[in-house]
Amino acid sequence: MSKLRRVRTLALWIGGLLSIWCLVQFGGAQAPKNEAKSPQKDADAVLKGLQKVVSTPDGRPSLFTLYIDKKKGDVLAELPKDFEKKKYFIALTVAGGEVYAGLQAGDLYVY
Repeated sequence: MSKLRRVRTLALWIGGLLSIWCLVQFGGAQAPKNEAKSPQKDADAVLKGLQKVVSTPDGRPSLFTLYIDKKKGDVLAELPKDFEKKKYFIALTVAGGEVYAGLQAGDLYVY
């Protein structure tokens, strides 16, 4: 795999992780403190009309749960409760179209 291809792949992964972080940090307005709403009702209201993405062949839960709205082009990610405290290992590879497709071409250990 060429060096440019590796840098491009790494940039895409970093951009994706940064966009998820920004979505979590700045994504939603918080309810006023004087109103007591249950988190379940808030989640149901936000996810209404969205389609859950099943990304595993056997239907088991994955690391993140994604919900999409194909009409608007929106994607929401449901993150684990303490995701910001865990470390994640990301192995970079090219899916196809090259001789070395499928082989690890870089890695990241991130929070």
